[in-house]
Amino acid sequence: MMTAEEARKVMLEAKEEVIKDTIIVLHDRVKSNAKRGIPQADIDIYNKIPFVTSIANGIVQHFENLGYAVTVSEIDNSVKITVSWWEE
Repeated sequence: MMTAEEARKVMLEAKEEVIKDTIIVLHDRVKSNAKRGIPQADIDIYNKIPFVTSIANGIVQHFENLGYAVTVSEIDNSVKITVSWWEE
C-alpha cells in the first residue's frame, strides 16, 4: 500500500515529467513549423489536471529563457501556450 506522503511524492514527480514531456513536444512543433515558415507553435493542456498552473509556468519559463515570446490563454477546458520566434 502507498501512504499519503508517498502518493504526494509520486504526483510531484509526475508533474516534472509532464513539464519535460510537454517541452519536448512543443520543441518538435517549433522545429516543424519553422521549417514550414510558420513563426509560432502552440500546445493545449487540459486544465483539470493537478498543478496545471505550475506546469504551464514551467513551460513558459523554459521558452522565455530561450528568447521566445510566450502567450498563455484559457480556452474552454484547456490552457493554450503559444511560443513565437517572430515577436519579441
